[in-house]
Amino acid sequence: MEQLLKVENLRVSYHSYAGEVQSVRGVSFEVNKGETVAVVGESGCGKSVTSKAIMGLIQCPPGEIKEGSHIYFENQDLLSFQEKQWEKYRGAECSMIFQDALTSLNPTMNIGNQIIENITNHKNVTKLEAKKEAIRLLELVGIPEPAARIKQYPHELSGGMRQRVMIAIALACNPKLLIADEPTTALDVTIQAQIIDLIKQLQQKLGTSVILITHDLGVVADIAHRIVVMYSGKVVEQGSSEDIFYRPKHPYTWALLKAVPRLDLQNKQQLVSIEGMPPDLITPPVGCPFAERCPHTMKICQTTPPPTYHFEDGHEASCWLHHPQCRKENLPFVAGGGQECQK
Repeated sequence: MEQLLKVENLRVSYHSYAGEVQSVRGVSFEVNKGETVAVVGESGCGKSVTSKAIMGLIQCPPGEIKEGSHIYFENQDLLSFQEKQWEKYRGAECSMIFQDALTSLNPTMNIGNQIIENITNHKNVTKLEAKKEAIRLLELVGIPEPAARIKQYPHELSGGMRQRVMIAIALACNPKLLIADEPTTALDVTIQAQIIDLIKQLQQKLGTSVILITHDLGVVADIAHRIVVMYSGKVVEQGSSEDIFYRPKHPYTWALLKAVPRLDLQNKQQLVSIEGMPPDLITPPVGCPFAERCPHTMKICQTTPPPTYHFEDGHEASCWLHHPQCRKENLPFVAGGGQECQK
């Protein structure tokens, strides 16, 4: 597959009164054309900061993208862009669906004008042509009676409808890359499923590449081609969807899989949680960031960052458990659905 986006050694810090918060610490991954890549991890692991860096939305100050970071889009380094280039890139080449549609949409403009504005900013069309396109987009994302809905304001729509409007705005200029940052967070379970299914259908229909940012592995199971697992500002594991669900290699991925609620559990069986707290990114750990919470931690984990071990078909993980000298007899291998077996 042809590569569309390459994030290479991305490091982003925020300067606060308490010190430098190292939000993203050397993140690298790729997105191919027509591919859906899910970036998964707990709150505060750097997922959203990574997506904002790709969109050029890191405010400096207080944010700072460190020297040596690279984000290549169609072989152009985005971090060398001037503001005029960013304006041309945002919306036309790459669009973003934000977490909360109500706060992201303009409450003083009807939804039609908000879609029309995005179209006219990037395309040389008349306002009438833009209006027709806006109605078509609302129909495309599954909003009934789009010609009438186009006059409504965000507060007149339900949460699911507002999220669909956000998707319509994001798709207005046929972007090559769509970033969905926790697009189902504020929605109930049935609407969540509809929004994820809609993104999947549109990705298949339009051939758009998608980066789906979420904390819930259950959400990405049926949509992602590849999954990037982040923890404490770093990528700890990445691979195909099948690799992550059925052949996970990192204890944090095992813990995430076990924490997904399951329908086949016995009555009143407790949900599994990951004990402990993520590390403070003002003073990040010198060794493995997951060492304090990992049941398999060793002395070397506390003092030395683990190298990245490569497995088959682009599957890789950063964990000392894969060192040739590490004994593996009693390590649990957690397969899809959180089931443990010995490997």
